[in-house]
Amino acid sequence: MTIFHFIAISETLKATSEIFASGARGSRSSSTFSLGGGFPKKSIYMQSSAIRHPWADLVQPRSLNFDNLTDDQLESTLPLEAYRHVPSDGYRNAEFAHTLFPQATSCDVTLRKLPFLELQTLREAVNFRRHSQKVIDDVLRGIFSSDASSSEKTTRGTMPSLLSPPTIDGRRPVLYQVMYASRDEELLILEAKDFLVMLPDRLDLRFIVLNEQSINVQSHRLGFDPRLVSIKDFVWVWTVEPTTEFREDPRRVLEESRRSRLSAFDSTSVYCFRASQYAFIHSACEEVYGVVIAIEGECNPDLRVRDPLLSVKAAFEGIPEAVELNQSICKFPLVEVREGELLLAESRRDVSYAVRFSEPTASPRTKRQLCEFIKDFQPLLPIEGVMPKMVKRLSPEEDEWFEDRLGKFENYKLNPAEAREKMSKVFNMACSAMEAFRSLKFDKQVHQVTARVSDIKASPLRLEVTLPLMKPIGVGSRDNLSRSW
Repeated sequence: MTIFHFIAISETLKATSEIFASGARGSRSSSTFSLGGGFPKKSIYMQSSAIRHPWADLVQPRSLNFDNLTDDQLESTLPLEAYRHVPSDGYRNAEFAHTLFPQATSCDVTLRKLPFLELQTLREAVNFRRHSQKVIDDVLRGIFSSDASSSEKTTRGTMPSLLSPPTIDGRRPVLYQVMYASRDEELLILEAKDFLVMLPDRLDLRFIVLNEQSINVQSHRLGFDPRLVSIKDFVWVWTVEPTTEFREDPRRVLEESRRSRLSAFDSTSVYCFRASQYAFIHSACEEVYGVVIAIEGECNPDLRVRDPLLSVKAAFEGIPEAVELNQSICKFPLVEVREGELLLAESRRDVSYAVRFSEPTASPRTKRQLCEFIKDFQPLLPIEGVMPKMVKRLSPEEDEWFEDRLGKFENYKLNPAEAREKMSKVFNMACSAMEAFRSLKFDKQVHQVTARVSDIKASPLRLEVTLPLMKPIGVGSRDNLSRSW
């Protein structure tokens, strides 16, 4: 084993143990368990056979009660060592698929903090499916009625968030994640994060809309500020209502919303539901370096700025996708920014967009069975990167430090440990910038194509594939390999 492999494995074990650290174990006959600082919770024993879901017999619901947890008892950080990114071969990767089950499964294990992702349950998935099915039935029968909200609009510049979702009218929420965000209007496309919510027969629940009519359960106000929301933000959703297009043409929209998609949002996308009651989930943040990698706009030589400024794209450490900055999150005039300029940001930590299972399996055999069921589930990669919460220019002291780094690097002699730590962050940022810049012109979308078999008897079989309406640059290059399903 190389030293690099050893370090990677050690860090993985360390990160996992910090979150799922075992403490004192109680008797299995006990009806309580300790989660975090010793706050007891009643166990709820729930037979999967009593739950109406096509896959209920394949899972073993956990005997855990999350009703009274507080934000202090939950963890917003989702380390990528434990909650991994979707690999290039998607859910066909058997090793990856086996990681998509809860890690907190026993009521007799003490946890320091519980990652909020572990709060998903089969019970809430089934309740959400039942609630949304009633909405469908009422729309098809023409009897759905919506209580028009008289709530005020969300105040610009505010984005209330939480970790532990409250129970509202006896209902617990399900988890969604932002996969598309419009900066020009209040429109988010959310993807369900529990396979048991949408599979095997409810693909209409995979993607739902969150817009200006959705009610934030914390502020009791309508909509949200689109400038503050990022791709990959998580959202709790309690209830849904039909979209306008679903009410106008229910049978067509229902049928089309249950088809496999090639993207979370395009001009032909239809959606059955919009989130009615929702709450944003608090994002874990850290201070990171970034660099401006692309600016679009007409240059004004007199003012030395871009006027008009069309877009500014930057890359930040730990996130290898380009991010388009907007003025609302920047503490400086964007028109003055220069390509290659270093930035400092309070950034959301990168998280996986993988869909998971809310419950562990009943046996190793049923785990293999569920992993087989999701093999052809098409992961849809977000086109945009994770947006920082705040971006600012380097301070004069930081500028001096980097000037020294380009010279004799006297700061290294003064404080070697601090210099090494700072340079590791800069190198991380540089790696992210290289990958983000390389992929700026690449087509990341999924395209449906037709293959022609010239000779059905040939061995190996030859497929002739035409790629229409795609950017030619990078498609056939060796650095931009394509995957097919």
